[in-house]
Amino acid sequence: MNRDLSLLRSEARRRYQRGQLGVALFSTWPLLPLFGAAWWLGCGANCLLLIGALLALASVTFGWRGGAYRRAVTPGLMAGAMPALLPLYSHTCAVACNSSCNDSSWTSVCMIACWGGGLAAGIAMGIFAARERDASWPARVSGGVLVVLAGSLGCWVGGVPGIVGMCLALLASAPPARVLAVRWGRQV
Repeated sequence: MNRDLSLLRSEARRRYQRGQLGVALFSTWPLLPLFGAAWWLGCGANCLLLIGALLALASVTFGWRGGAYRRAVTPGLMAGAMPALLPLYSHTCAVACNSSCNDSSWTSVCMIACWGGGLAAGIAMGIFAARERDASWPARVSGGVLVVLAGSLGCWVGGVPGIVGMCLALLASAPPARVLAVRWGRQV
């Protein structure tokens, strides 16, 4: 009898984990258009292979983990699309206008796009953190990791300074946006 019960438990656990993985794979749907847009706008193969693999692994892992981790996957990927696509689009426009993102100054078109994308993603993640029902740190951290990885797809054109600028802008804008969203939510 105990043997049958343990077999049933292990089979139920296996099916549960398989179901969790299926939900995790489905919740990472924003990766497909993000990868397609990054490839079309000029993110190289090395960028897509390195950062894309890390992003896909993190997305599936957080989705499989469930709970607050899973709730942060789609908002994290959507917010990460802003710093991912804005620098790539501005780089495409800058090349078309005979300006280059390879300018070493901090005021180049790509650097400003990385900072702006990081600010926008930070505001989006701050609002998400304010709406998170249990205000847990796993949702904020996993969402932040996904934003940084997704944003790195685009800020890759700005090099390491572009990625660092995006991360600093994200860190600078998320906490104030969360505080304002909580305050605004209480007034309604």
